[in-house]
Amino acid sequence: ELGQMAQFTELVRRASPTLELWAGEMGPAAGGNDGSCSGHPCGTFASAMWYADDMGLRAAHGYTQYQRQDLFGARYGLTQSVSGLSILGSDDAVVLTADYWVNFLWKRMIGSNVLNVTSPSVDVREYGFSG
Repeated sequence: ELGQMAQFTELVRRASPTLELWAGEMGPAAGGNDGSCSGHPCGTFASAMWYADDMGLRAAHGYTQYQRQDLFGARYGLTQSVSGLSILGSDDAVVLTADYWVNFLWKRMIGSNVLNVTSPSVDVREYGFSG
């Protein structure tokens, strides 16, 4: 995936140097409602770490936006109902998922300037931001 992302970024930069790269609906499983989240950590702390890593990875490759399809519902929405249903009643409380908090903290704490940070280990990804 890393090689493909670098190739895609380079291709876009050559074709249109000022074009913004946006990522949308990336995930370790295909949305979840098709059964792919069965036995998978969709919407849990574990998937939130994947989400944070993927946002860092894409930022390091020049992406300026990261879009999520679902604010509410499905198995990977940023928010859920207390009942776990994909509908929200007028009296239902909303649960903020781990992915919601990753997104919230990212917007408020991570700068927009991506720093060139590298790791001596191929098993560890490091990211640095300022601004």
